[in-house]
Amino acid sequence: MRVDRAEELNQCVRALIERRHNVLLYGNRGVGKSFLLRLLDDHLQQEQSSIFPVFVRLSGLGCYGKDDIAASFSRAVLLQVCCEAWTKLLCKRYLDLRERLDETGNEITFRSESERTIQRIYDVLMTSERKAKSRHFASFGVSAGIKGEKQEEAEYERQQSDVLPFEFAEFISEITRYVLMPKNKKRLLILCDEANHMPMFDQQEILERYFELFNAKQVQFLFVAGVAHWEESPSLPTCFETQFELKGFSAIEDVLTLVQKAKSSLPFEDEAINVLFNEHNGNPRRILETCHFAFEQAVRRKSPTITVDIVHRVCKEIRQKLEKERSLM
Repeated sequence: MRVDRAEELNQCVRALIERRHNVLLYGNRGVGKSFLLRLLDDHLQQEQSSIFPVFVRLSGLGCYGKDDIAASFSRAVLLQVCCEAWTKLLCKRYLDLRERLDETGNEITFRSESERTIQRIYDVLMTSERKAKSRHFASFGVSAGIKGEKQEEAEYERQQSDVLPFEFAEFISEITRYVLMPKNKKRLLILCDEANHMPMFDQQEILERYFELFNAKQVQFLFVAGVAHWEESPSLPTCFETQFELKGFSAIEDVLTLVQKAKSSLPFEDEAINVLFNEHNGNPRRILETCHFAFEQAVRRKSPTITVDIVHRVCKEIRQKLEKERSLM
């Protein structure tokens, strides 16, 4: 349900394409940050043929290494870059790349430099290093004492080694030189979504650890971050040259368009639309949530329209739910 965000989209494009800045996008939940990123991704793929955008969801970083979320950042980004380049630029199936992890090195193959580059980096990211722990103990008994016999038992565990920040930069350089440039892609743009779903200290740890990376210019970042809900003037990281807050819809016409696109079979009273706009400060997610529950209540009441009374009631219920959630944080 697209309701135009033309001005916000243009802001991102100007900062990323014209000024070549790294961009920090922040705002309250539900204002449409992920939606804006999808619009930006579509725009870049259709209008900016020299740029290769890669979409990374940071909310799942725990899958890449549970012990150190910040260290998982580089692995997650690089894996996504490899997969996107393999499938979109080289037009190959991801399963083909995955199956090559089982190769012995004795296969006779004819592969391009682009394929070999992605495969080598992917292999480093996916292959676990083995660490051995040995446990020694003495055998007791007459014969063991005479022979001085000892037994040894080895235990093995598999653990992924971290990708260090400087390694990240080297891998990106390899991908840019041998994969992107042969396909006329001159710049890599990483769209990091859902960081706002992470705890604030995890976000800050990523930004501090990869501070130089964000300023290296070998790769650009758009980072969707969260701010603590109690902060009136949040302290924002300095590694982003452009920072802007995404807010809810500023015009009631946008809310009306959103409601119409929700395709409710019952019409809203004009005053009900005004309540929707004012109650939620134009927040698209809250507006759609209110529309859903208001429609259910109108059906139960057998009302021919969604009245202002119904909307007031639903808004009150949602407000109470949000206050309860904040009290538990």
